[in-house]
Amino acid sequence: MARQIYLLPPMVANLIAAGEVIERPASVVKELLENSLDAKARRIQIDIEKGGAQLIRVRDDGMGMGKEDLVLAPERHATSKIRTARDLELITTLGFRGEALASIDSIAHLAITSLAEGEQTAWKLYRAQDKLEYTLEPAAHPRGTTVEVSELFCYAPVRRKFLRSEKTEYLALEDMVKRVMLSTFDVGFVLRHNQRLVAQVRAGKNELEQDKRLAAVCGNPFLKNALRVESSYEGMQLWGWLGLPAFNRSQSDLQYVYVNGRVVKDKILSHAIRSAYLDSIGEGRYPCYVLYLTISPEVIDVNVHPTKQEVHFADSRLVHEWVAMTLRTALQDALSVKIAVDATPWPEEEATENKNSAQETEGPDVKSNNRFAAYRPQGNIPRTLYTSAISNLESDNVHGTDTILGVFYQHYALLKRNEQLGWLDLQKMYQKNVYDKVLRAWQGEPLKAQWLLLPQTYIFGGCDAATRLLMQKKLAPLGIFFDWEEGVLLVRQLPALLKDCLNSAVFTAFISATFAEADNHTPWLVALIEHMILPADYFKKMSLESVHRLWIEAAQLLDSAQCIRWVEIEDVKRVGVYEDSVSV
Repeated sequence: MARQIYLLPPMVANLIAAGEVIERPASVVKELLENSLDAKARRIQIDIEKGGAQLIRVRDDGMGMGKEDLVLAPERHATSKIRTARDLELITTLGFRGEALASIDSIAHLAITSLAEGEQTAWKLYRAQDKLEYTLEPAAHPRGTTVEVSELFCYAPVRRKFLRSEKTEYLALEDMVKRVMLSTFDVGFVLRHNQRLVAQVRAGKNELEQDKRLAAVCGNPFLKNALRVESSYEGMQLWGWLGLPAFNRSQSDLQYVYVNGRVVKDKILSHAIRSAYLDSIGEGRYPCYVLYLTISPEVIDVNVHPTKQEVHFADSRLVHEWVAMTLRTALQDALSVKIAVDATPWPEEEATENKNSAQETEGPDVKSNNRFAAYRPQGNIPRTLYTSAISNLESDNVHGTDTILGVFYQHYALLKRNEQLGWLDLQKMYQKNVYDKVLRAWQGEPLKAQWLLLPQTYIFGGCDAATRLLMQKKLAPLGIFFDWEEGVLLVRQLPALLKDCLNSAVFTAFISATFAEADNHTPWLVALIEHMILPADYFKKMSLESVHRLWIEAAQLLDSAQCIRWVEIEDVKRVGVYEDSVSV
């Protein structure tokens, strides 16, 4: 059988590699700028002719290269940035493949002039047209490196045919330079096109200078309509500028994301950022942002794409949820988001049904036709109590002097007041507290909530858009925010009050409640109170101080007679059980 497999000639292999790395002039500029930044340059000058098709010149004041290094620079897979396989797991440089200069050299005329730090003589490396050998000769050059790329795609004329107009190619190149300008603020940049100064930014480290560069690249309107964010979690740091929802655009041209200083276009991060805006931006509109994520190189893989514009995270879910939560919280805090909800009060006869229950009964055996009578908030409770501190509650409430002696049988607490002992039903008290606060939330006092780092997930069958919309409207004032993804409900925000008691049964009942009248709260309260379940050891894990604070707040807001049974200490002592109870 005739031989069918052959080794490709080096020139052909380089042309194939160039096809992966070099797509247009902007690709060349990106690779050269990354090399300059890796060389610790503090000033970079970019000169462009004819949109980059005729000439690209990048000059920096970095470390430079000596004679021996310069000879190796255009060779394929020649790099100073990695040496062992282990180095691929700890990449801290922008470039590392060693393919950029070799790929450029295979499709265009390449010339490199460089002077290394501490050297007296600069050297220039180039290859004459249609020659295979490089020429190396002394040259006059300050410390640093200048790379000139001329006649792009002259050795690959087929690729040259696919170049767009000079203006189009230059705009793509300019956008790439802007992205690199924003990647590092301690480097100055100068950009010229056809010998005309286009942009010049100085190096700067303080916030004022950073804002100036941001305005120069993204425009003053963005700077005026953006909030600065900064957060950290488990070795990750996120900072930058987040455009306000009202400042949005019809295209995604003001979206810049950097991971460890590298310009990336990552689907995980893009989705997390988009979800932070929830429904505050309409369909077809795009938010604006400039964000920087710093993360350990050990937990990301940047070697997943020839152009190095994609990264893989070891725990993409954690990164996604943390970024989304951080940005949501920042937007909420900045805008003090208040969601408009139905504030229709309870019918008058229902609201006053249990108004005087405390005066009419002394014990727990209260008879009422209303199934929620035991949970009804007192009509004369001032709303300002919800913003009062516990210390104020204690000073205004006789319950502040009560003493919690212990928690027994999972959800009972033994309480002492003066010469009385009381068995406090913590579970019933918690239910009353939830009922009252949830009802008040629907009447205009939204519950404070926090975004969850990892969402709580519940699996359901089909749920139409109308049902989801009504659930979102009804649950928003409770601080419950969620997404639907193919039959899975992802709860992303919860109030502390409900964090431990929600379950699939509650949300199933909520779905059923959507078929009731939109302005009727009763089915929703039924769904919550009847199906909420606290962990068996919920109260046992609480400190006595926390139980006391819960009792103070609940007793101030509710009819406490429904959840406690009092006994005189003298009566207990006569049967000899008081000392034993305290010792427990």
